Amino acid sequence: MRTPAGRAVEALRARAADLRAANDPAGAIRLYRQALSLIPRHVPILNDLGATLMRMGDLSAAEAPLRAARAADPGHRPSAANLATLLRLRGRHQEHLALLTEILDRHPADGQAALDRGDARRRAGDLAGAVADYRRASETAPHLAAAWINLGGALLQSGDAGGAIAAYESLLAREPDHGRALAGAWQARREICAFDGIDAVEAGLDRANAAALAAGRVPPETPMMRLKRIDDPAALKALTRAWAPAPPAAGPAPPSPRTPDTKGPLRIGLMASGLRANVCGFHVATLLDHLDADRLQVFLYSLLPMPDAPVGARLRARARAVRDLTGLPAAVAAQTIRGDRLDLLIDVAGHTLGGRPDILARRPAPVQATYLGYPGTSGSPALDLAITDVVADPAEFTEALARLPSPFMPWNPVAPPAADDDAARARGRRDLGLADDAVVLACPAWINKITPSLLDLWLGVLADHPHAVLMVAGDSPALRRHLGGRAAARGVPAERLLFMPVVGHQAFLERLALADVGLDSFPYTTHTTMMEALWAGLPMVSLRGRQYAAAIGAAFVDLAGLPDLVADSPEGYRRRVDRLVTDPAFRAACRAHLIAGRATCRLFDTAATARAVTRAIETIVARSRRGEPQGPFDVAD
Repeated sequence: MRTPAGRAVEALRARAADLRAANDPAGAIRLYRQALSLIPRHVPILNDLGATLMRMGDLSAAEAPLRAARAADPGHRPSAANLATLLRLRGRHQEHLALLTEILDRHPADGQAALDRGDARRRAGDLAGAVADYRRASETAPHLAAAWINLGGALLQSGDAGGAIAAYESLLAREPDHGRALAGAWQARREICAFDGIDAVEAGLDRANAAALAAGRVPPETPMMRLKRIDDPAALKALTRAWAPAPPAAGPAPPSPRTPDTKGPLRIGLMASGLRANVCGFHVATLLDHLDADRLQVFLYSLLPMPDAPVGARLRARARAVRDLTGLPAAVAAQTIRGDRLDLLIDVAGHTLGGRPDILARRPAPVQATYLGYPGTSGSPALDLAITDVVADPAEFTEALARLPSPFMPWNPVAPPAADDDAARARGRRDLGLADDAVVLACPAWINKITPSLLDLWLGVLADHPHAVLMVAGDSPALRRHLGGRAAARGVPAERLLFMPVVGHQAFLERLALADVGLDSFPYTTHTTMMEALWAGLPMVSLRGRQYAAAIGAAFVDLAGLPDLVADSPEGYRRRVDRLVTDPAFRAACRAHLIAGRATCRLFDTAATARAVTRAIETIVARSRRGEPQGPFDVAD
């Protein structure tokens, strides 16, 4: 603008940009407002003002100037993008999606808008729409790495692991060292046992992790991925620390503990991303069913949408309150938790999908602990304790350990399988097309926990014992092709492979009960599914590792009274599998022992686990109220 007012506004805008660069947003805002007093409908200034207010966290104040910019110039792309971001941060998802659609109608080749709308559709559960938008973004803006990354993630989430591999490899063809693409390609390959070439992917991932750690950046490999890949507690701890967000520079101080003479039950928060009909939801619901409401008042904080049925209604009935934190900014979510005046906040999400360590970093409770959802350290200084069990090694954890008597997780009671009856078991095996002399080896862990070396060990058993078959948890044409090809290369025909698609809880248990020999995964051993397999009467062979997640499976087999099935090396694991395959009397004795022990085994005593959790919580809170440090302790049985 060549008018005096225009020149003055441009000068003010330049000075405001300097102040923003000098980390003085308040000063910049004063200059923007001064500029608007000269030209009230100056679209770039309105946009800059709204963007600066948004970065300061004042979302309410930011909306007015951004909407004014949109009203003055509906085609102004920066203000539209900023307003879309604001709507997402405020949780106004329908408005956010509508605005992104409007932007794409005006700018069909806008790859960033397509990428953003794909993200919005994915959060809303519209995977097909998300995939379409990510493809559009990758075609119109192939330089956008996030378009390929998110396309791969959405395809993998929708069950198309092969398509996900192709998306990641398209990016790797342009950027061979792209860490997130390497991580995604590794995950997709593990989902369908596409192990040819996975060594090169892992080598690239190791290089990307090392470079990120050396530079003080977050590594591309997530802690959950590392649990499935390498049994190295020290390396896991270093990687997990890097994933822990730093506390905000000037956040509020942690709330003070309530005084020791506070009356009434303790106020306990559980923050989780899986409060639905899944493993986490069932565990939390079972725990709440057995907690004493006169001693513990539980507040639930859901990080992802929480359906009402069937688990959601059960959780709502047991909780003092349920707060939906889905999509909320960390500061807003932390303030919501702070308002409940908790004695203890327990993070059940950890480093699983949907976890929010950024909320925990703001210290919304006087004491914070991790428990149940993620089998390892958070790596975060915001977590004071990890509620684990006697299997955990303190050297692996950044938190002090509150160790329960084993097991650390509650058993979710289910009916005994019909296959307890020999006639029903024989019918079930015939329905699977099994020969009378077939010995069924079954791994209850989902297929993505299986390493190439472990799979080769199992295929070696099948090659040496022609009457043995292998049952795995997972089923897709791609999995059948890759797993069948690896088996054929070792002389094992495809008909000796059985695949278990996703089925209901009881149906899964019934299928396990038809097997003869249970195979634990490694290095991420089976946990919930180990309990289910042992309940079904399936003798499980487990390899004891060093990390917590690598040792839990063996601990559960010990607790079930079958220590002879626990190995300390792959060779020992193979010997135990061979014995079960070749010794039907030993198999039958193990199965009979498991079935007879259901009523007495500590593994299935949910009430005892709930009592131990209660004692741990009461000890933690009592220390907090007395102002004592939160050191490690073991909970008496």
